[in-house]
Amino acid sequence: MEKIKAFDIFYPVENEFEIIQSLVLIYLQNEVTTGRLNSMPSPKMVSALVFYVKYGYTPEAKEKTMRYLKLPHMQAVDGINHKLKTVGLLVDSAMSKKNKRLNDSLEKFREYIRLNIGGTFVIRSIIYQNGKN
Repeated sequence: MEKIKAFDIFYPVENEFEIIQSLVLIYLQNEVTTGRLNSMPSPKMVSALVFYVKYGYTPEAKEKTMRYLKLPHMQAVDGINHKLKTVGLLVDSAMSKKNKRLNDSLEKFREYIRLNIGGTFVIRSIIYQNGKN
């Protein structure tokens, strides 16, 4: 018989970037586990996604990504964005193929974070265990 244990992890939100980064990593790991993503994106790709989840796919977010990663020019960010598009995390905007946006799943995730982050953020973990405690 399976035993179920649940516990909550309370994260006081002092550094919003780190919280969003943690949530993006959990999201990406879920995408890999379910087969929607073949492998975990590189750390640079994850950092870019954190800024896009926080600010949307905007020139401001691209600029912040470039400064955070200490990249020499915007073309380096464009290269990261190309990789994100190749794996399906960014998609073409309906307005223009030149513009990108987060995929639908990430957009919903972004909206959830935007509405819920602040104060204390709770992640509920459930562990399924066979047999013994």
